[in-house]
Amino acid sequence: MGGASYPAGVVNVTGETLSLSTTLASLGMPGIETKQAIIYNPATDFRLHINPLIKAIWFYDNSQTGVAKWVNLKTNGIDLTDRTTTGSGTALDSITTSDRLLICFSDVVGGFYVDMNDSSVNATANRVMQCTYPVAAVWTALTETDGTIVATAKSLGVDGAVTFTATGWTSNHFGGNHKYGTHLAIDDVDSGLDTAEALDATETDITMDADPSSAIVAGDYIIIGSEVMYINASSATGNLLTVTRGVLGSTAATHSTNADTYIYRFDCPDAIDGFWLKVNWTGGDLGADTEIQNIWALNKNSSRGYFRAGVEYPISFDRRYTGAIEAILAAGTDTLQVTWVRTVAGGG
Repeated sequence: MGGASYPAGVVNVTGETLSLSTTLASLGMPGIETKQAIIYNPATDFRLHINPLIKAIWFYDNSQTGVAKWVNLKTNGIDLTDRTTTGSGTALDSITTSDRLLICFSDVVGGFYVDMNDSSVNATANRVMQCTYPVAAVWTALTETDGTIVATAKSLGVDGAVTFTATGWTSNHFGGNHKYGTHLAIDDVDSGLDTAEALDATETDITMDADPSSAIVAGDYIIIGSEVMYINASSATGNLLTVTRGVLGSTAATHSTNADTYIYRFDCPDAIDGFWLKVNWTGGDLGADTEIQNIWALNKNSSRGYFRAGVEYPISFDRRYTGAIEAILAAGTDTLQVTWVRTVAGGG
Protein backbone atom coordinates (compact mmCIF):
# COMPACT_ATOMS: atom_id res chain seq x y z
CA MET A 1 0.00 0.00 0.00
CA GLY A 2 1.62 3.24 -1.15
CA GLY A 3 1.28 6.72 0.29
CA ALA A 4 -1.52 9.07 -0.67
CA SER A 5 -0.96 11.73 -3.34
CA TYR A 6 -3.50 14.50 -3.90
CA PRO A 7 -5.45 15.76 -5.77
CA ALA A 8 -6.77 12.29 -6.57
CA GLY A 9 -9.63 10.94 -8.62
CA VAL A 10 -12.80 10.08 -6.71
CA VAL A 11 -14.26 6.65 -7.49
CA ASN A 12 -17.10 6.54 -4.95
CA VAL A 13 -18.70 8.37 -2.03
CA THR A 14 -20.82 6.93 0.77
CA GLY A 15 -22.37 8.51 3.83
CA GLU A 16 -23.35 7.59 7.35
CA THR A 17 -24.07 9.25 10.67
CA LEU A 18 -22.59 8.87 14.13
CA SER A 19 -24.65 9.79 17.20
CA LEU A 20 -22.57 12.04 19.46
CA SER A 21 -22.88 12.73 23.17
CA THR A 22 -20.52 13.10 26.12
CA THR A 23 -19.62 9.42 25.65
CA LEU A 24 -16.95 8.69 23.06
CA ALA A 25 -18.25 7.37 19.72
CA SER A 26 -16.13 5.90 16.94
CA LEU A 27 -16.22 4.53 13.39
CA GLY A 28 -13.82 2.39 11.44
CA MET A 29 -12.90 3.63 7.98
CA PRO A 30 -14.84 1.50 5.47
CA GLY A 31 -12.24 -0.15 3.25
CA ILE A 32 -8.63 0.69 2.47
CA GLU A 33 -9.73 2.68 -0.60
CA THR A 34 -11.34 5.30 1.69
CA LYS A 35 -8.71 8.01 1.81
CA GLN A 36 -10.75 11.15 2.42
CA ALA A 37 -13.84 12.23 4.35
CA ILE A 38 -16.08 15.26 4.69
CA ILE A 39 -17.15 15.65 8.31
CA TYR A 40 -20.04 17.88 9.41
CA ASN A 41 -21.76 18.34 12.75
CA PRO A 42 -24.80 20.63 12.43
CA ALA A 43 -25.39 22.23 15.84
CA THR A 44 -22.72 21.47 18.44
CA ASP A 45 -18.96 22.01 18.59
CA PHE A 46 -17.15 18.67 18.80
CA ARG A 47 -13.80 17.02 19.45
CA LEU A 48 -12.29 14.65 16.87
CA HIS A 49 -9.44 12.15 16.65
CA ILE A 50 -7.96 10.17 13.77
CA ASN A 51 -7.00 6.73 15.06
CA PRO A 52 -4.20 4.25 14.21
CA LEU A 53 -4.51 1.47 11.65
CA ILE A 54 -4.85 -2.20 12.50
CA LYS A 55 -2.07 -3.73 10.42
CA ALA A 56 -2.77 -7.41 11.12
CA ILE A 57 -5.21 -9.67 12.97
CA TRP A 58 -4.41 -13.35 13.45
CA PHE A 59 -6.40 -16.00 15.30
CA TYR A 60 -4.22 -18.65 16.91
CA ASP A 61 -6.11 -21.95 17.21
CA ASN A 62 -4.19 -24.11 19.65
CA SER A 63 -6.26 -27.21 18.79
CA GLN A 64 -4.79 -27.31 15.27
CA THR A 65 -1.29 -28.24 14.12
CA GLY A 66 1.23 -26.53 11.82
CA VAL A 67 -0.02 -23.78 9.52
CA ALA A 68 -3.63 -24.70 10.34
CA LYS A 69 -3.11 -23.05 13.73
CA TRP A 70 -3.17 -19.64 12.03
CA VAL A 71 -6.28 -17.94 10.63
CA ASN A 72 -5.73 -14.56 8.97
CA LEU A 73 -8.60 -12.23 9.92
CA LYS A 74 -7.35 -9.37 7.73
CA THR A 75 -7.57 -10.70 4.20
CA ASN A 76 -10.01 -10.23 1.33
CA GLY A 77 -11.89 -13.33 2.47
CA ILE A 78 -12.19 -12.39 6.15
CA ASP A 79 -11.30 -8.79 6.94
CA LEU A 80 -12.34 -7.54 10.36
CA THR A 81 -11.00 -4.05 9.61
CA ASP A 82 -12.83 -2.96 6.44
CA ARG A 83 -16.45 -2.88 7.74
CA THR A 84 -17.78 -5.09 4.96
CA THR A 85 -20.44 -7.75 5.52
CA THR A 86 -17.82 -10.47 6.00
CA GLY A 87 -17.02 -11.20 9.64
CA SER A 88 -15.01 -13.93 11.33
CA GLY A 89 -17.54 -16.61 10.35
CA THR A 90 -16.94 -19.89 12.16
CA ALA A 91 -13.26 -19.16 12.95
CA LEU A 92 -13.91 -17.97 16.53
CA ASP A 93 -16.63 -20.45 17.48
CA SER A 94 -15.92 -22.18 20.80
CA ILE A 95 -12.66 -20.30 21.49
CA THR A 96 -10.74 -22.08 24.25
CA THR A 97 -8.50 -20.66 26.95
CA SER A 98 -5.46 -21.74 24.90
CA ASP A 99 -6.58 -19.77 21.81
CA ARG A 100 -5.96 -16.07 21.26
CA LEU A 101 -6.25 -13.12 18.92
CA LEU A 102 -3.05 -11.29 17.95
CA ILE A 103 -3.71 -7.72 16.79
CA CYS A 104 -1.01 -5.43 15.39
CA PHE A 105 -1.54 -1.66 15.47
CA SER A 106 0.43 1.00 13.61
CA ASP A 107 0.87 2.99 16.84
CA VAL A 108 0.15 2.75 20.55
CA VAL A 109 -3.61 2.69 21.18
CA GLY A 110 -5.93 3.11 24.13
CA GLY A 111 -8.05 0.13 23.18
CA PHE A 112 -10.22 -1.12 20.36
CA TYR A 113 -13.88 -1.27 19.42
CA VAL A 114 -15.56 -4.63 18.78
CA ASP A 115 -18.57 -4.74 16.45
CA MET A 116 -20.25 -8.14 16.90
CA ASN A 117 -22.51 -9.99 14.51
CA ASP A 118 -25.69 -9.35 16.49
CA SER A 119 -27.05 -12.84 15.81
CA SER A 120 -23.78 -14.57 16.84
CA VAL A 121 -22.72 -13.15 20.21
CA ASN A 122 -21.17 -15.12 23.04
CA ALA A 123 -23.92 -16.52 25.26
CA THR A 124 -21.68 -18.38 27.73
CA ALA A 125 -21.35 -16.85 31.20
CA ASN A 126 -18.12 -16.18 33.10
CA ARG A 127 -15.89 -15.74 30.08
CA VAL A 128 -13.50 -12.86 30.76
CA MET A 129 -11.26 -11.09 28.24
CA GLN A 130 -7.57 -10.68 29.09
CA CYS A 131 -5.32 -8.38 27.06
CA THR A 132 -1.53 -8.43 27.27
CA TYR A 133 1.08 -6.33 25.49
CA PRO A 134 4.87 -6.43 25.14
CA VAL A 135 7.17 -4.39 27.31
CA ALA A 136 10.56 -5.23 25.78
CA ALA A 137 10.17 -8.98 25.09
CA VAL A 138 7.84 -9.72 28.01
CA TRP A 139 4.07 -10.00 27.74
CA THR A 140 2.50 -7.76 30.38
CA ALA A 141 -1.11 -7.99 31.54
CA LEU A 142 -3.37 -4.97 31.05
CA THR A 143 -6.25 -3.88 33.24
CA GLU A 144 -8.88 -3.47 30.58
CA THR A 145 -12.44 -2.18 30.75
CA ASP A 146 -14.41 -4.59 28.60
CA GLY A 147 -17.48 -2.91 27.14
CA THR A 148 -18.50 -6.11 25.33
CA ILE A 149 -19.59 -7.80 28.57
CA VAL A 150 -23.22 -8.54 29.37
CA ALA A 151 -24.47 -10.34 32.49
CA THR A 152 -23.17 -12.61 33.73
CA ALA A 153 -19.56 -11.88 32.62
CA LYS A 154 -20.25 -12.79 28.97
CA SER A 155 -17.40 -11.13 27.08
CA LEU A 156 -18.19 -10.56 23.38
CA GLY A 157 -21.85 -10.56 24.33
CA VAL A 158 -22.52 -7.16 22.75
CA ASP A 159 -20.84 -4.41 20.68
CA GLY A 160 -18.51 -2.30 22.78
CA ALA A 161 -15.20 -0.58 23.44
CA VAL A 162 -12.34 -2.36 25.19
CA THR A 163 -10.11 0.29 26.77
CA PHE A 164 -6.83 0.25 28.69
CA THR A 165 -3.66 2.22 29.43
CA ALA A 166 -0.51 0.53 28.07
CA THR A 167 2.62 2.12 29.54
CA GLY A 168 5.94 1.35 27.88
CA TRP A 169 4.42 -0.55 24.94
CA THR A 170 7.24 -1.49 22.57
CA SER A 171 7.07 -2.18 18.85
CA ASN A 172 7.93 -5.77 18.01
CA HIS A 173 7.52 -8.54 15.47
CA PHE A 174 7.33 -12.32 15.29
CA GLY A 175 9.26 -14.71 13.08
CA GLY A 176 12.59 -13.98 11.44
CA ASN A 177 15.77 -14.72 13.39
CA HIS A 178 14.05 -15.40 16.68
CA LYS A 179 16.12 -15.61 19.85
CA TYR A 180 14.75 -16.79 23.16
CA GLY A 181 14.77 -14.10 25.84
CA THR A 182 15.31 -11.31 23.32
CA HIS A 183 12.42 -11.46 20.87
CA LEU A 184 8.73 -11.62 21.55
CA ALA A 185 7.14 -15.08 21.72
CA ILE A 186 3.42 -15.62 21.31
CA ASP A 187 3.00 -17.82 24.33
CA ASP A 188 4.26 -20.68 26.43
CA VAL A 189 1.32 -23.11 26.35
CA ASP A 190 1.31 -25.82 29.03
CA SER A 191 1.56 -29.15 27.21
CA GLY A 192 0.07 -30.97 30.21
CA LEU A 193 3.11 -33.25 30.23
CA ASP A 194 6.11 -33.41 32.55
CA THR A 195 9.49 -35.07 32.24
CA ALA A 196 9.57 -38.63 33.65
CA GLU A 197 13.33 -38.63 34.26
CA ALA A 198 16.11 -36.37 35.40
CA LEU A 199 18.02 -34.91 32.44
CA ASP A 200 21.63 -33.97 32.01
CA ALA A 201 22.58 -31.31 29.47
CA THR A 202 23.28 -33.75 26.63
CA GLU A 203 20.36 -36.21 26.43
CA THR A 204 18.34 -36.00 23.22
CA ASP A 205 15.81 -38.76 23.92
CA ILE A 206 13.51 -37.52 26.67
CA THR A 207 10.99 -39.75 28.41
CA MET A 208 7.75 -37.98 29.27
CA ASP A 209 5.17 -39.01 31.85
CA ALA A 210 2.56 -39.80 29.16
CA ASP A 211 2.22 -40.30 25.41
CA PRO A 212 3.42 -36.98 23.95
CA SER A 213 2.28 -37.58 20.37
CA SER A 214 -1.02 -35.69 20.57
CA ALA A 215 0.25 -32.72 22.60
CA ILE A 216 3.76 -32.30 21.15
CA VAL A 217 4.56 -33.03 17.51
CA ALA A 218 7.63 -32.91 15.29
CA GLY A 219 8.47 -29.33 14.38
CA ASP A 220 7.29 -27.93 17.72
CA TYR A 221 9.54 -26.10 20.12
CA ILE A 222 9.25 -26.82 23.83
CA ILE A 223 10.61 -24.95 26.82
CA ILE A 224 11.70 -26.56 30.08
CA GLY A 225 13.00 -24.06 32.60
CA SER A 226 14.89 -21.57 30.46
CA GLU A 227 15.97 -24.09 27.80
CA VAL A 228 14.26 -24.28 24.41
CA MET A 229 14.33 -27.61 22.55
CA TYR A 230 13.34 -28.46 18.99
CA ILE A 231 11.22 -31.58 18.50
CA ASN A 232 12.63 -33.89 15.85
CA ALA A 233 10.16 -36.69 16.54
CA SER A 234 7.38 -37.55 18.97
CA SER A 235 6.62 -41.21 19.63
CA ALA A 236 4.12 -43.07 21.78
CA THR A 237 6.65 -45.90 22.08
CA GLY A 238 8.22 -45.42 25.48
CA ASN A 239 6.65 -41.94 25.69
CA LEU A 240 9.75 -40.51 24.00
CA LEU A 241 10.55 -37.13 22.52
CA THR A 242 13.63 -36.86 20.29
CA VAL A 243 14.96 -33.32 20.50
CA THR A 244 17.74 -30.91 19.62
CA ARG A 245 18.92 -29.23 22.80
CA GLY A 246 19.54 -25.55 23.62
CA VAL A 247 18.12 -23.91 20.49
CA LEU A 248 17.06 -20.30 19.71
CA GLY A 249 19.90 -18.90 21.78
CA SER A 250 19.00 -20.80 24.95
CA THR A 251 21.49 -23.00 26.84
CA ALA A 252 21.21 -26.75 27.35
CA ALA A 253 20.80 -27.45 31.06
CA THR A 254 19.99 -30.15 33.59
CA HIS A 255 16.35 -30.73 34.54
CA SER A 256 14.67 -32.64 37.33
CA THR A 257 12.06 -35.35 37.09
CA ASN A 258 8.52 -33.95 36.77
CA ALA A 259 9.72 -30.72 35.15
CA ASP A 260 6.87 -28.75 33.55
CA THR A 261 6.99 -28.77 29.75
CA TYR A 262 5.53 -25.94 27.69
CA ILE A 263 4.97 -25.48 23.98
CA TYR A 264 6.99 -22.44 22.87
CA ARG A 265 5.14 -20.43 20.23
CA PHE A 266 6.74 -17.67 18.18
CA ASP A 267 5.88 -18.68 14.61
CA CYS A 268 3.21 -16.13 13.65
CA PRO A 269 3.04 -15.97 9.83
CA ASP A 270 3.40 -12.18 9.96
CA ALA A 271 6.77 -10.55 10.62
CA ILE A 272 5.14 -7.10 10.57
CA ASP A 273 6.67 -4.53 12.89
CA GLY A 274 4.09 -2.82 15.03
CA PHE A 275 2.41 -2.69 18.39
CA TRP A 276 1.09 -6.19 19.03
CA LEU A 277 -1.70 -7.03 21.45
CA LYS A 278 -2.62 -10.52 22.60
CA VAL A 279 -6.24 -11.21 23.55
CA ASN A 280 -7.54 -14.39 25.13
CA TRP A 281 -10.52 -15.42 27.27
CA THR A 282 -10.42 -17.12 30.67
CA GLY A 283 -13.05 -19.33 32.27
CA GLY A 284 -13.51 -21.89 29.50
CA ASP A 285 -14.78 -22.08 25.93
CA LEU A 286 -16.72 -19.18 24.43
CA GLY A 287 -20.13 -19.79 22.91
CA ALA A 288 -20.41 -22.23 20.03
CA ASP A 289 -21.50 -19.44 17.67
CA THR A 290 -19.39 -16.34 18.30
CA GLU A 291 -18.67 -13.99 15.42
CA ILE A 292 -16.85 -10.64 15.40
CA GLN A 293 -17.96 -8.43 12.52
CA ASN A 294 -15.40 -5.60 12.77
CA ILE A 295 -12.60 -4.28 14.98
CA TRP A 296 -11.03 -0.83 14.89
CA ALA A 297 -8.53 1.06 17.04
CA LEU A 298 -9.30 3.64 19.74
CA ASN A 299 -6.95 6.52 20.44
CA LYS A 300 -4.78 6.62 23.55
CA ASN A 301 -5.01 10.41 23.85
CA SER A 302 -7.81 12.51 25.30
CA SER A 303 -6.50 15.75 23.73
CA ARG A 304 -8.69 15.57 20.63
CA GLY A 305 -8.87 18.31 18.04
CA TYR A 306 -11.46 21.12 18.32
CA PHE A 307 -14.02 21.43 15.52
CA ARG A 308 -16.84 23.96 15.17
CA ALA A 309 -20.45 23.18 14.46
CA GLY A 310 -21.97 24.02 11.08
CA VAL A 311 -18.66 23.74 9.19
CA GLU A 312 -17.77 21.05 6.64
CA TYR A 313 -14.30 19.68 7.28
CA PRO A 314 -12.61 17.81 4.39
CA ILE A 315 -9.90 15.48 5.74
CA SER A 316 -7.38 13.32 3.89
CA PHE A 317 -6.04 10.11 5.45
CA ASP A 318 -2.76 8.29 5.06
CA ARG A 319 -4.11 4.76 5.13
CA ARG A 320 -0.73 3.27 5.94
CA TYR A 321 -1.27 4.57 9.46
CA THR A 322 -4.94 5.48 9.99
CA GLY A 323 -8.01 3.29 10.31
CA ALA A 324 -10.77 4.96 12.34
CA ILE A 325 -12.21 8.21 13.66
CA GLU A 326 -13.66 9.02 17.07
CA ALA A 327 -15.60 12.04 18.35
CA ILE A 328 -17.17 13.35 21.54
CA LEU A 329 -19.16 16.37 22.78
CA ALA A 330 -18.57 18.49 25.87
CA ALA A 331 -22.33 18.61 26.49
CA GLY A 332 -25.62 17.62 24.88
CA THR A 333 -26.18 15.44 21.83
CA ASP A 334 -25.87 15.82 18.06
CA THR A 335 -25.49 13.73 14.91
CA LEU A 336 -22.17 13.76 13.08
CA GLN A 337 -22.53 13.41 9.31
CA VAL A 338 -19.66 11.58 7.62
CA THR A 339 -19.16 11.39 3.85
CA TRP A 340 -16.51 8.83 3.02
CA VAL A 341 -14.57 9.51 -0.19
CA ARG A 342 -12.92 6.61 -1.97
CA THR A 343 -10.07 7.54 -4.30
CA VAL A 344 -7.40 5.89 -6.41
CA ALA A 345 -4.58 7.62 -4.51
CA GLY A 346 -1.66 5.48 -3.44
CA GLY A 347 -2.65 2.47 -5.49
CA GLY A 348 -5.15 1.43 -2.77
